[in-house]
This record gives sequence, structure tokens and C-alpha cells, in this order.
Amino acid sequence: MTAIDHRRLWSPADFCRLDESLCLAIRRCERQARVLASACIAIALCAFAYGFVFGVWRAPLQGLYSALKMPIPFFATVLSSALINTALAQVQGGRISFVQVCQLMLYGMTVTTALMAALSPVIFFFAHQVTAPPLLPQVRTDPAVTHAYHLVLVTHVAVIAVAGTIGQVKLYHLLRQLTATSSEALWVLFVWLGVVGFVGSQWSWLLSPFLCAPEHEPHMIARYYFDYNFYEYVWMALSGKNG
Repeated sequence: MTAIDHRRLWSPADFCRLDESLCLAIRRCERQARVLASACIAIALCAFAYGFVFGVWRAPLQGLYSALKMPIPFFATVLSSALINTALAQVQGGRISFVQVCQLMLYGMTVTTALMAALSPVIFFFAHQVTAPPLLPQVRTDPAVTHAYHLVLVTHVAVIAVAGTIGQVKLYHLLRQLTATSSEALWVLFVWLGVVGFVGSQWSWLLSPFLCAPEHEPHMIARYYFDYNFYEYVWMALSGKNG
């Protein structure tokens, strides 16, 4: 029978490969502080690395700003949605406590950020192959730079979306052991995907920009992002009411 390793913290690789000792600790509600510490440290380091790659296309300073902000949406999403996810799981019959939900959500976030960090060298290389923005903002931006900005931004969004989906899907193995049937585990997984996607996108919006537009100077947070929400902005973009 697998025993829980009490000597060390678990690494991002342990989360990605579903380390038996780690899974056992979550199922038994043992070594909770160590599970939480392992996940939080891994998320902070991996998200910091990818955050720098996210913003560095605009300027090294924007890369630093983005690196400092990138871990925040992951932790904020867990804190904002853990309670509702606990209730949804228990309504479906899952024997999952609030602490286990926090551990599971951090588990998924750790896998997500680990994948992002692993891809960061590739994305860094890609971002430096497209047209570079001017060092100083310009009133009239070169169309090639604007196109590069959109291309880099869409690439980052796609990478995070795919990594986030994989991170949540990895939870199925643990959810199956904490619910009565596989259908219940799938239901909980899909509901959690929706909640995490809904909450996480808004947190990311409030902390924008991660990739600063070339017509702006590098900055930490723009006040106009609080004038409307992520979904309103998407609707405006689709209806042609913004640039």
C-alpha cells in the first residue's frame, strides 16, 4: 500500500503525473498544509515565469509587471469559487469537503501553470519572431505592430485556455475516487470547468493588461478595465463598438 511521503513538499512534476502519495493525502485529508503549500509555491513560481514571457513582447518592464500579477488570478479564482464548487459537488452526492475542494482546485491550477511554464521558452521564442513594438508609445501605430500584438495576444490566450482545460480534466482521477459513480465525477468536473472559466476570465480582466498594447506605456493596472467587465467587452468587440 502506498504511504504518504512526510519528508518533502511535492513538486509540479508530482502534480502532473498524479503522484500516488499526493493523491492519497488528498483522499484521506492528511498532510493538508503540505499539499496546500506545495501547490501554492508551484503556482507562484510557474505563473511568475509565464507572466514574464506574456508581457516581455511589449517591454521588459511590462514583463515584470505581468510576472508579478500572473499568480494572482489563479489564487483569486480558487478563493472566489471554492465555496460554490463545494456546494455543487455535495448537491450531486460527492463526499468532498471544503478543504478537499481547495486542494483539488489548487491541484488543477498547479498542473495548468506547470504546463504554461514548460511552454514559456517556446512562446518566448515565438514572441520575438514577430514584429517588435516601438520602445515609446505612438499615436498612430504601425499596422504590422498592431497585427503582431493581436497575434501574440491570441496565442497567449489559447495557451492558457488549453493548459487550463488540461489542468481541470486531470482532476477526474481524483474526483472519481471521491464520488459514487463516474457520471457524478464527470458532472462535477464539467460544472467546475464552467465556474472556473467564468470566474477566472473576470479576474484576468480586472488585472489586465498582461500584454500591454503598443500604443500604451507599460503599466501595472489600467483604471478603465473597471468600467466594464470581460463579457461586456467581448460583446462590444463582437458588435464592433470598440477597437
